[in-house]
Order: sequence, then C-alpha cells, then structure tokens
Amino acid sequence: MMTPVRLCRDLVLVGGGHAHALALRMLAMKPIAGLQITLVSPASHTPYSGMLPGLVAGHYRFEETHIDLARLCQWAGARFIVAAVDGLDPAARQLSLPGRLPLGYDVLSLDIGSEPELASVPGAREHATPVKPVAGLWQRWQALEQQLEDRTAGAPTQIALVGGGAGSVELALAMARRLRGGRWP
Repeated sequence: MMTPVRLCRDLVLVGGGHAHALALRMLAMKPIAGLQITLVSPASHTPYSGMLPGLVAGHYRFEETHIDLARLCQWAGARFIVAAVDGLDPAARQLSLPGRLPLGYDVLSLDIGSEPELASVPGAREHATPVKPVAGLWQRWQALEQQLEDRTAGAPTQIALVGGGAGSVELALAMARRLRGGRWP
C-alpha cells in the first residue's frame, strides 16, 4: 500500500509569461512530490512573443500564437486562478486578489512582464498603442486597426513607430503588410 504524499510546499507563480509556462511544462514532465503549484494570471492565454509579428501580419491565428494557460495547468496538475494580484505581503507570505481570500505561498515567482511609462511622455497615453504588456497586444492592435479603417476610408495614413530594436522592425514590417491587405509594396 502506498503512503499518500502530504502536500508540504505551495509554489505560487504570478503571471503567465514564458518562464512560468516553461516551468509548468517541466514540472508536468517531472513532478515534485509534495509540491502544490498555483498559477495566477489575469488572462487565460499568454502570447508567445516571438510569434506576435506573424499574428499581426496575418500569417497565424490567435490559437497558434498563444499558450492556453488553463490547459497547461490542468496537464501540470496545477491550480489556475484567473485574477490580477493587487497586493503582496512578504512577511505573511500572502498575495491579495480582488474579491478573493488571500493566497498563501511558501515560494513565490513573479513573471509579469514590463509596461511602458506612458504618462512621462506628453500625448503618449492618448495617441500611442504600446506593444507591452504583450499579453494585450493583439487586442490593442485589433482596436487600432479598426480605428484606422474607420478613420481613413482609403485616405493615406501615416503611422510613427518608436523603437529601433529587432522586435520593433519585425512589428513595423508586420503592420505594413497587414495594413496593405497582405501585399508587399
């Protein structure tokens, strides 16, 4: 007769970024006895950022570029909570989640990504569509695309991009392709 394993450690992962998706995959393939895993994320799907330019360009569908966190957690035997963390008490080892009881942890990992400080640039909040946080890029892109379609009605439109890294160039090319109806100039 097997002796049941007593859960003795709570690992809480906040955010559904690449590191946590990979950690869940690895823990699913090689579980650790006595470890209870919880993933807390405000969204049930997280994008694979390297594929976002292809999604914007129209090469891929949402399902092909996003990881289904609920399914990943189910496979890993982890609990999944769809929520945003709004407080952290390291002394009590607890997280607060809106409308829920505090969530305790033994080990905590944060993988929430970055977000630009739009307020420091005059006009940015009103006129910019930020890439980060990447979890919401697809929705922001769709809203911008609709806004451009409604506004232009065939008239030429100018778009300015801020950023000069490889990711910026990839997104600029993807946006140009999408806005030209999938055609290159």
